[in-house]
Amino acid sequence: MSNILEVDHTNMIFVKGSPFLFSENHEVTLSDYYIGQFPVTGKLWKIVMDGDILSNFSKDRYNYPVVNISWKDIKENFLPKLNKKIIESSSESMIFRLPSEAEWEYSARGGKYSVKDLGYVGNNLDNNVINNLHIDSKPVGQNSKNKLGIQDIFENVWEWCEDAWQEDLTKIPKNGLPWKDIKAQYRVFRGGPNFTPRNYCEPMLHNFLLGFRLVCTK
Repeated sequence: MSNILEVDHTNMIFVKGSPFLFSENHEVTLSDYYIGQFPVTGKLWKIVMDGDILSNFSKDRYNYPVVNISWKDIKENFLPKLNKKIIESSSESMIFRLPSEAEWEYSARGGKYSVKDLGYVGNNLDNNVINNLHIDSKPVGQNSKNKLGIQDIFENVWEWCEDAWQEDLTKIPKNGLPWKDIKAQYRVFRGGPNFTPRNYCEPMLHNFLLGFRLVCTK
């Protein structure tokens, strides 16, 4: 990965694409991709946005997930700037974006190591994890890694996905791409400080516990 990400120790973890059951009787086949080991931090946001940091984000929280970021902020401001900087500073042809809900789900379960009958809960949660869920953000990297080496899927902030919201799980694209609907009012978010299987909100919403994680493909 390029230097701009190494500055923030935002490791991108390779996930081998594979078929998996997103929900009962609905199989999705993913292509290979990379996903962030951690949610995007205040430090990386500041680097990418040329020093612009949110007024409520002090320097002592630079290693926390950046929050109060709307889906629209990410799509229209952060990602274009990040990809421009990557192109200018690296020979790698990587495009960074938000994860599809299918990519997020597969990563959260542990990829090829996932439990087959997990449904769409989003992680291999054991009783210890469930009993220690909390309502707050905390520095990235303090939670245990899942089988892929990904951290902070749960017990930290909620994370935006690319997808438009829809309740019918059979509409999740079988090729693993985001569900798109130009008329959709809401966007999907996942994970979070508590056990939230799936949720949604308006793309312009800012929330003190809502952040995001990067995905990239060649």
